[in-house]
Amino acid sequence: MSQLKRLRKSSSPERLIKKYKATSRIPRCMSKKNNKKYYQQPKAPNPIEITWSFNKKDDKTDYYHHDDASYAKIRMIMERVNDDCLAEIFMYVPAYERQQIALVCEKWKRALDNAWFNVKKIELTHWEYDEYPNFLKKNYPTIDRQFNFLKSLLYKCGRYLRELDLSVYPKCNILPIINEYCPNLEKLGIRIDNIDDIDDAILSNAFTNLSKLKVLKIIFHRCLCGVDSLVPTTLINSLLNVADTLTDLSMLNWPEAMQLEEENAHFPEEMTSVISQLKALKKFVVAGLEYHKSLYDYVQNSKKIQNFFGNATYIRGKMDNKKELFKNIEELDIMCWPINDDGIYHIANTMKHLRILHASCDSLTDAGIVACTKMNNLKCLDFFGSNNTTDSSIILLKNFIKLNLPHSNKITDESVIKVLENSPEMQILVVVNTSITHKFIEKAEEISRNRKRQLKIWVSRDMPVTQVQYEYLTITHHRY
Repeated sequence: MSQLKRLRKSSSPERLIKKYKATSRIPRCMSKKNNKKYYQQPKAPNPIEITWSFNKKDDKTDYYHHDDASYAKIRMIMERVNDDCLAEIFMYVPAYERQQIALVCEKWKRALDNAWFNVKKIELTHWEYDEYPNFLKKNYPTIDRQFNFLKSLLYKCGRYLRELDLSVYPKCNILPIINEYCPNLEKLGIRIDNIDDIDDAILSNAFTNLSKLKVLKIIFHRCLCGVDSLVPTTLINSLLNVADTLTDLSMLNWPEAMQLEEENAHFPEEMTSVISQLKALKKFVVAGLEYHKSLYDYVQNSKKIQNFFGNATYIRGKMDNKKELFKNIEELDIMCWPINDDGIYHIANTMKHLRILHASCDSLTDAGIVACTKMNNLKCLDFFGSNNTTDSSIILLKNFIKLNLPHSNKITDESVIKVLENSPEMQILVVVNTSITHKFIEKAEEISRNRKRQLKIWVSRDMPVTQVQYEYLTITHHRY
């Protein structure tokens, strides 16, 4: 609340007087423990739980409640809550949904102005095959409406942002808005789906105001295809605007179908010169784009740049038909290749019918696991290796028949039980080198017995099992 108070120092005297009167009506209570007076703040309703609509006829808010008494009670409580408390409540609402709050009434609109400073990160991530429409497309179906919404949102909170993922919006015209309104960005992700829409004037000044940018990810989605396809030279040269700060650069090409090696899109010759001038660059990730020899030699010989080739090359090696559509792939085994989060993200957005995935997970984080949850047809997920995956992502996995979890001591009973509960057809579950206990084994036995379905669980060699025989559950110690 201290930050809110500082923000309100510039408020008019009338507002301060109104605030004082509002708080003075809060009932006083007596503490039996120390016989001192204290104030009990009435609990305000969560704005997310209140359903409202805007009545254009009389400019009043129409609340939907079961009866007039509940409506009157809610209204009375909300009228007694001062602007600072309202702003504190609004901070729990996702940033991209807050602008709807301003339509309720003038008081909420005023309070909302002080509820943006906590917005340090916005993720509006593109998911090609998500079963639920994303927020942007659901509420703003056309590109023009999406642009206007994002412009308004970034105007409100852009100066506070440190991380921004706008891959959900595929047009370059958002770049000048980001450049103007988000000067403190340290991490940015964008997606481009039409090279013909690119304006050189926009790209040349794309990052001139982002003097703190460290991480940049650019996705070319089905717009760079064929041997003559080039990453726009203007975009490459615009990277020089962040040459002193950029440490991590990812440039990913997502074609619709697997390309022959000689047909891949590639970097212009200027890329070598630009990369050599990025003084702070430590990591360069590429997927689906061919290097010129000079660029390849420079990156390979550099002692400071860690080069990570994306998934295009090793996926190509697994495909019998080199021109196969990504969305038709049903099984993928890339166990021998070190895939990262962006690689899993690529797979989730291009392989609609993928059912079986075998992959190394040493380079994955929770973000990579979350990407797996967007593969609606995935039934068998086999991860090999160790990482620091936590319950926060594992708990989202569901509807699996076979699942081999990463080796991570941050995976506990809570998430694995939830995965099992949400996978009614589970047959094999591998939880080796995790932090599961007998609590999970007991719950797994109960679940399999209630389902009357056989379940095999593989556990670490050093984990003792009190009971070897279960009617529907088989416990096996994994050996290495």
